[in-house]
Amino acid sequence: FAMDASKSDQAVIALGHASALTATLFGVGVTLARQDPLYGITLAWALAGCGDGMKRRVLGEESSLRKGAKVQRVLCWAGSAACLAAAFAAGTS
Repeated sequence: FAMDASKSDQAVIALGHASALTATLFGVGVTLARQDPLYGITLAWALAGCGDGMKRRVLGEESSLRKGAKVQRVLCWAGSAACLAAAFAAGTS
């Protein structure tokens, strides 16, 4: 989807943000529901990797995508922190 030149920048940005939010909700929800920190740790690692990968995007993209990449980076790192917090909560209960 993101590699298709016919898709608008706004559609690509919206899909990216929705993906990060969905991964965060899934990671936190499954971790707490199953009381298994492995889910949260795995999603935290994946979201941190995505957030770190946004560094190159922030530097290399045009302005609309650069702004979206900055927000995406924050969403990924915040999601990673939320998943780690859920993993900690699941591991200590």
